Amino acid sequence: MVKKMWITKVLNNSTAVVTEDGIEKIVLGRGIIFGKKVGDFISSDIVEKTFIIESENEKDRLINLIQEIPDHCINIVEEVVAYAESILKTKLNVSIHLTLSDHINFILKRYEKGIFPTNALKYEIKRYYAKEYQIAEKAVELLEDEYDIELNEDEVASIAMHIVNAEFNVPTQIGVQIIKIVDHIIQIIKYYLQVDIDVNSIHYQRLLTHLRFLCGE
Repeated sequence: MVKKMWITKVLNNSTAVVTEDGIEKIVLGRGIIFGKKVGDFISSDIVEKTFIIESENEKDRLINLIQEIPDHCINIVEEVVAYAESILKTKLNVSIHLTLSDHINFILKRYEKGIFPTNALKYEIKRYYAKEYQIAEKAVELLEDEYDIELNEDEVASIAMHIVNAEFNVPTQIGVQIIKIVDHIIQIIKYYLQVDIDVNSIHYQRLLTHLRFLCGE
Protein backbone atom coordinates (compact mmCIF):
# COMPACT_ATOMS: atom_id res chain seq x y z
CA MET A 1 0.00 0.00 0.00
CA VAL A 2 1.44 3.35 -1.08
CA LYS A 3 1.43 5.99 1.66
CA LYS A 4 2.34 9.66 1.87
CA MET A 5 5.43 10.56 3.85
CA TRP A 6 5.57 14.21 4.91
CA ILE A 7 9.02 15.82 4.87
CA THR A 8 10.06 17.50 8.14
CA LYS A 9 13.76 17.95 7.35
CA VAL A 10 15.69 17.69 4.07
CA LEU A 11 19.15 16.17 4.57
CA ASN A 12 20.26 15.94 0.93
CA ASN A 13 18.85 14.94 -2.45
CA SER A 14 18.62 11.32 -1.37
CA THR A 15 17.63 11.45 2.31
CA ALA A 16 15.15 13.24 4.55
CA VAL A 17 13.41 13.05 7.89
CA VAL A 18 9.71 12.29 7.36
CA THR A 19 6.60 11.39 9.29
CA GLU A 20 4.33 8.55 8.26
CA ASP A 21 1.20 7.79 10.30
CA GLY A 22 2.67 9.88 13.12
CA ILE A 23 5.94 7.91 13.16
CA GLU A 24 9.20 9.77 12.50
CA LYS A 25 11.61 8.08 10.11
CA ILE A 26 14.65 8.75 7.98
CA VAL A 27 14.20 7.65 4.38
CA LEU A 28 16.78 7.04 1.68
CA GLY A 29 16.57 6.64 -2.07
CA ARG A 30 18.55 7.94 -5.01
CA GLY A 31 17.34 11.48 -5.82
CA ILE A 32 13.95 11.06 -4.14
CA ILE A 33 14.17 14.43 -2.35
CA PHE A 34 15.39 16.44 -5.35
CA GLY A 35 13.23 19.57 -5.74
CA LYS A 36 11.35 18.84 -2.51
CA LYS A 37 11.12 21.00 0.61
CA VAL A 38 9.84 20.77 4.16
CA GLY A 39 6.06 20.29 4.13
CA ASP A 40 6.03 18.40 0.81
CA PHE A 41 5.31 14.71 0.69
CA ILE A 42 6.90 11.77 -1.06
CA SER A 43 5.30 8.43 -1.86
CA SER A 44 6.45 5.42 0.12
CA ASP A 45 6.83 3.37 -3.07
CA ILE A 46 9.88 5.39 -4.19
CA VAL A 47 11.70 4.98 -0.88
CA GLU A 48 14.50 2.41 -1.00
CA LYS A 49 15.46 2.25 2.69
CA THR A 50 13.81 3.36 5.91
CA PHE A 51 15.37 3.98 9.32
CA ILE A 52 12.89 4.21 12.19
CA ILE A 53 13.98 6.79 14.76
CA GLU A 54 13.90 5.30 18.25
CA SER A 55 15.13 8.31 20.22
CA GLU A 56 16.24 11.91 19.83
CA ASN A 57 19.86 10.87 20.38
CA GLU A 58 19.55 8.29 17.60
CA LYS A 59 17.92 10.90 15.37
CA ASP A 60 20.73 13.41 15.93
CA ARG A 61 23.39 10.73 15.36
CA LEU A 62 21.87 9.59 12.07
CA ILE A 63 21.29 13.14 10.82
CA ASN A 64 24.86 14.19 11.61
CA LEU A 65 26.20 11.09 9.89
CA ILE A 66 24.07 11.52 6.77
CA GLN A 67 24.83 15.23 6.39
CA GLU A 68 28.56 14.45 6.32
CA ILE A 69 28.17 11.94 3.48
CA PRO A 70 28.04 13.26 -0.12
CA ASP A 71 25.26 11.96 -2.39
CA HIS A 72 27.76 10.26 -4.70
CA CYS A 73 28.99 8.01 -1.87
CA ILE A 74 25.43 6.95 -1.09
CA ASN A 75 24.78 6.22 -4.77
CA ILE A 76 27.83 3.96 -5.04
CA VAL A 77 26.82 2.09 -1.91
CA GLU A 78 23.33 1.49 -3.29
CA GLU A 79 24.90 -0.15 -6.33
CA VAL A 80 27.29 -2.21 -4.19
CA VAL A 81 24.54 -3.40 -1.85
CA ALA A 82 22.29 -4.43 -4.74
CA TYR A 83 25.19 -6.39 -6.24
CA ALA A 84 26.03 -7.97 -2.87
CA GLU A 85 22.49 -9.12 -2.25
CA SER A 86 22.32 -10.68 -5.72
CA ILE A 87 25.56 -12.61 -5.10
CA LEU A 88 24.88 -13.63 -1.51
CA LYS A 89 21.17 -14.35 -2.10
CA THR A 90 20.23 -12.57 1.12
CA LYS A 91 19.22 -9.14 2.38
CA LEU A 92 21.92 -7.20 4.17
CA ASN A 93 21.26 -5.33 7.38
CA VAL A 94 19.88 -1.91 6.46
CA SER A 95 22.62 -0.21 8.52
CA ILE A 96 25.18 -0.91 5.78
CA HIS A 97 23.69 1.86 3.64
CA LEU A 98 24.98 4.39 6.16
CA THR A 99 28.03 2.65 7.62
CA LEU A 100 29.55 1.78 4.24
CA SER A 101 28.71 5.22 2.82
CA ASP A 102 30.50 6.79 5.77
CA HIS A 103 33.46 4.44 5.29
CA ILE A 104 33.74 5.24 1.57
CA ASN A 105 33.61 8.96 2.33
CA PHE A 106 36.45 8.39 4.81
CA ILE A 107 38.44 6.42 2.19
CA LEU A 108 38.23 9.35 -0.23
CA LYS A 109 39.30 11.89 2.39
CA ARG A 110 42.16 9.64 3.45
CA TYR A 111 43.28 9.16 -0.15
CA GLU A 112 43.42 12.92 -0.70
CA LYS A 113 45.88 13.14 2.20
CA GLY A 114 48.02 10.32 0.80
CA ILE A 115 47.16 7.97 3.64
CA PHE A 116 47.05 4.29 2.69
CA PRO A 117 46.02 2.05 5.61
CA THR A 118 46.99 -1.54 6.25
CA ASN A 119 44.65 -4.36 7.26
CA ALA A 120 46.40 -7.07 9.27
CA LEU A 121 43.63 -9.57 8.49
CA LYS A 122 43.35 -9.00 4.75
CA TYR A 123 44.58 -12.47 3.77
CA GLU A 124 42.32 -14.19 6.28
CA ILE A 125 39.33 -12.13 5.10
CA LYS A 126 40.07 -13.02 1.48
CA ARG A 127 40.42 -16.71 2.37
CA TYR A 128 37.44 -17.15 4.68
CA TYR A 129 34.99 -14.72 3.05
CA ALA A 130 35.69 -15.20 -0.65
CA LYS A 131 32.29 -14.02 -1.91
CA GLU A 132 32.28 -10.96 0.30
CA TYR A 133 35.82 -10.16 -0.83
CA GLN A 134 34.74 -10.48 -4.46
CA ILE A 135 31.93 -8.00 -3.81
CA ALA A 136 34.38 -5.61 -2.13
CA GLU A 137 36.63 -5.84 -5.20
CA LYS A 138 33.66 -4.71 -7.28
CA ALA A 139 33.11 -1.79 -4.91
CA VAL A 140 36.76 -0.74 -5.20
CA GLU A 141 36.54 -0.94 -9.00
CA LEU A 142 33.56 1.42 -8.92
CA LEU A 143 35.43 3.84 -6.67
CA GLU A 144 38.57 3.74 -8.80
CA ASP A 145 36.62 4.36 -12.01
CA GLU A 146 34.49 7.12 -10.49
CA TYR A 147 37.30 9.08 -8.84
CA ASP A 148 40.32 8.06 -10.94
CA ILE A 149 42.17 6.70 -7.93
CA GLU A 150 44.00 3.48 -7.09
CA LEU A 151 43.23 1.65 -3.84
CA ASN A 152 45.07 -1.28 -2.29
CA GLU A 153 43.96 -4.74 -1.15
CA ASP A 154 43.75 -3.49 2.42
CA GLU A 155 40.84 -1.24 1.43
CA VAL A 156 39.18 -4.20 -0.31
CA ALA A 157 39.42 -6.21 2.90
CA SER A 158 37.97 -3.40 5.00
CA ILE A 159 34.97 -3.03 2.69
CA ALA A 160 34.54 -6.83 2.71
CA MET A 161 34.22 -6.72 6.50
CA HIS A 162 31.39 -4.17 6.24
CA ILE A 163 29.59 -6.64 3.99
CA VAL A 164 30.28 -9.54 6.37
CA ASN A 165 28.98 -7.55 9.34
CA ALA A 166 25.78 -6.60 7.48
CA GLU A 167 25.32 -10.14 6.18
CA PHE A 168 25.52 -11.80 9.60
CA ASN A 169 24.31 -8.79 11.60
CA VAL A 170 27.32 -8.65 13.92
CA PRO A 171 29.40 -5.67 15.14
CA THR A 172 32.80 -5.11 13.52
CA GLN A 173 34.77 -6.29 16.55
CA ILE A 174 32.79 -9.55 16.64
CA GLY A 175 33.37 -10.14 12.92
CA VAL A 176 37.12 -9.67 13.40
CA GLN A 177 37.13 -12.00 16.40
CA ILE A 178 35.32 -14.70 14.41
CA ILE A 179 37.98 -14.53 11.68
CA LYS A 180 40.75 -14.99 14.25
CA ILE A 181 38.97 -17.94 15.89
CA VAL A 182 38.25 -19.66 12.56
CA ASP A 183 41.85 -19.20 11.45
CA HIS A 184 43.11 -20.64 14.73
CA ILE A 185 40.86 -23.71 14.39
CA ILE A 186 42.00 -24.30 10.80
CA GLN A 187 45.63 -24.15 11.90
CA ILE A 188 44.93 -26.67 14.68
CA ILE A 189 43.26 -29.05 12.21
CA LYS A 190 46.20 -28.83 9.81
CA TYR A 191 48.74 -29.35 12.60
CA TYR A 192 47.13 -32.32 14.34
CA LEU A 193 45.98 -34.13 11.18
CA GLN A 194 49.16 -33.24 9.27
CA VAL A 195 47.19 -32.50 6.11
CA ASP A 196 47.18 -29.84 3.43
CA ILE A 197 43.73 -28.37 2.98
CA ASP A 198 42.46 -27.63 -0.52
CA VAL A 199 40.97 -24.19 0.02
CA ASN A 200 39.14 -24.40 -3.30
CA SER A 201 37.28 -27.60 -2.44
CA ILE A 202 33.60 -27.73 -1.53
CA HIS A 203 34.54 -29.62 1.65
CA TYR A 204 36.67 -26.71 2.79
CA GLN A 205 33.84 -24.26 2.13
CA ARG A 206 31.46 -26.45 4.13
CA LEU A 207 33.98 -26.57 6.97
CA LEU A 208 34.20 -22.78 7.00
CA THR A 209 30.42 -22.50 7.07
CA HIS A 210 30.20 -24.85 10.08
CA LEU A 211 32.99 -23.05 11.90
CA ARG A 212 31.39 -19.65 11.36
CA PHE A 213 28.09 -20.94 12.74
CA LEU A 214 29.99 -22.47 15.65
CA CYS A 215 31.41 -19.02 16.39
CA GLY A 216 27.96 -17.50 16.45
CA GLU A 217 27.32 -16.19 12.92
